[in-house]
Amino acid sequence: MSRRNSVGTETGSVLDTDAAIDAAIRNIRKIPNRYREYSEDVDKVAQIHQVDDELLKILIERGLPYVKQGGEYWFDRTDMENIGLTLRLPCPRYSGMRWWSRCLETMKTDEVRRYDLKIAAKCPEPGHEGNCEFCMTSQLEAAALPGSTRMTGSGSFVAQVDLNAAEKFFEGAHADLIELLEPLDFHLLPNLTPLTPEFAEETGLADCRVAARILLSEAAARGLTARPASGYFMAAPFPMKHAWIQFEIDGEWVSADPFLLKAFAEWGIVDPKVWPQNRSLHGILWTIEPKTSAEPSIVEHGDSVVDASVTIARRRVVA
Repeated sequence: MSRRNSVGTETGSVLDTDAAIDAAIRNIRKIPNRYREYSEDVDKVAQIHQVDDELLKILIERGLPYVKQGGEYWFDRTDMENIGLTLRLPCPRYSGMRWWSRCLETMKTDEVRRYDLKIAAKCPEPGHEGNCEFCMTSQLEAAALPGSTRMTGSGSFVAQVDLNAAEKFFEGAHADLIELLEPLDFHLLPNLTPLTPEFAEETGLADCRVAARILLSEAAARGLTARPASGYFMAAPFPMKHAWIQFEIDGEWVSADPFLLKAFAEWGIVDPKVWPQNRSLHGILWTIEPKTSAEPSIVEHGDSVVDASVTIARRRVVA
């Protein structure tokens, strides 16, 4: 059964839904079943992932993995998120990516973006003896604007960050390195999946974590200086944890996330002529520490790093 979506996207592209379904199922079936967790019933598939009964029937006919328990169908959450991205459904994952992309539309190349941060952490062990001892990590202190950080309450902090949005492009050997990602399809990978360049070579699939590891490995082989980066994609008001890489160019660490820009273009939410893969996201990615995991360390409770929520407000500072 063929379904065609004739609704245009931000870039004016039109999605051939029938071909997109085939592409989504083809990539999903490259993931070994042992990495799946069947946590989504038909109601969640419809309400959260925005897959109606008609589309779900088509997906199952094309080979979408499922299990049947007690007469009920169950599906893997990551599979459904990949369906939502590929088919551009109004689900949380695709809507979130569109929200990210809108931050790029507001970028002005003559500005410094100042972000006012509010950070809040909860006690990981409620009821413990003594008072909670929250503090900002040294990584957060180093990444924030000097003198801008302070505690406002137990587990609550404020800080400021300045990011220069000057337009930067990667050229020469750096651009050649980025082209290595062209044959790969963006695919959300379950956390249990081997997040390795070898897995990407075998399947043709990668997410931002795997793409970063490929670029880091190949950069070293080509004599280019690069490092992993962990921090936030600064989409107001709720920045998202993210991981990418940085190249050292003329003594400066410049953030690169070409695989995310590739995916944005394929999903029809940015114009690749304006945001080609060799353009830096320098003014939107806030680096906190050098690591490939998208779990930046910003608040400690005692001797342990704890999860914290972050909200931001953005204002423009003319460079």
